[in-house]
Amino acid sequence: MSPEDEKAVTLIRHLIGEHFHNYCFQFIAGDSEPYYVYSSRVVGKALMNESLASMESEIDILWMEDDDGEELEETYE
Repeated sequence: MSPEDEKAVTLIRHLIGEHFHNYCFQFIAGDSEPYYVYSSRVVGKALMNESLASMESEIDILWMEDDDGEELEETYE
């Protein structure tokens, strides 16, 4: 990982860590290798397993409408 990528990861880790005790994020850096960052190995594994299970299930899309019946945006459950 490049020094610029490491600096960005450190910044993101600090920003997330200020607001959440348990976190996990992943990305692919310029060298095309996947990287995983988590607050602890147990938390990272639990969150990744939950994400995988969520991706394998059907997604319900809720279409939001304003008072005029105009579509606002989609949200996912």
